[in-house]
Amino acid sequence: MTEWLPVESYKGRQDIAQQQLGECLQDGSLCLFVGAGVSFGMGLPSWDDLVHGCVNNSPAETQVSPPTTPEEFLNAIDDVERSYTEFSGYSELVRTELYSRIADERSLLDQKTLVALGAMTMSSRRGSINEIVTFNFDDVLERYLRIHGFTNQVIHSLPQLRDNSDVTVYHPHGFLSQHDTERSSDFLVFSKHSFDKRIGARVDPWKDLVRDLLLRKIAIFVGVSQKGPNFGPMMTDVAEGLKGAGRPTGFWVLGPDDDERCENELHTWNVIPIRVESYDNIPWFLLGICQAAAGNSW
Repeated sequence: MTEWLPVESYKGRQDIAQQQLGECLQDGSLCLFVGAGVSFGMGLPSWDDLVHGCVNNSPAETQVSPPTTPEEFLNAIDDVERSYTEFSGYSELVRTELYSRIADERSLLDQKTLVALGAMTMSSRRGSINEIVTFNFDDVLERYLRIHGFTNQVIHSLPQLRDNSDVTVYHPHGFLSQHDTERSSDFLVFSKHSFDKRIGARVDPWKDLVRDLLLRKIAIFVGVSQKGPNFGPMMTDVAEGLKGAGRPTGFWVLGPDDDERCENELHTWNVIPIRVESYDNIPWFLLGICQAAAGNSW
């Protein structure tokens, strides 16, 4: 059984984190949470750029100009969403802006972060991850896995039965397929109204699913922003549920742009921050977990 250190004790000790996460990969107790940072390298827009694109190409009479707070972005998408009488028009706008600059699909193989995530999810004797929560709308990760001949099940509506696919990818904020619009979700959690509706729901199966996943597995957060309006309540609740369990909720990869306040907040959430000096180092950190699980050393 893994002997965890206090969450504050992992600073500058990535090797220990990799070794312990490798043990979790071996016994199947890891899950992944991914955000916009994972898809950015493929030419998909950042959250800010996606908002700007939707605002500039919608019928809405609204504007966003830097510096813009997350709440102002959400309010702007409220205006965009209201400017369409049908959800289909709104979702098609978001889908068009989402994929407007995507590179050729063959370039997926050149994306180092996707390579590392793929390595962690692909079946191996050293263990693998078979559940992923993505807060992105896109299907980049699923397409990458399919290129390698791995099956994945996209879940964007609940309840839904899980099948025997290699990897289950949950899309709690909605799903927009680039080529197969029939598979897309009939909702998007993108505007302030949609976030308020999700957070304020008395019964929300997505909250229950994510909470259950965090309570039964160690999470690795990659490319995820802490600024999401539903993260604080969820992570605080899970941290309370894990009191006395003797283990962290998970590990959150921070980049060079994240300040020390991010680390302090993660500590209160029972989450271990892993800071990388460059975003180019994220794939190597993840691949190091696979190597540790396999007992490899260089």
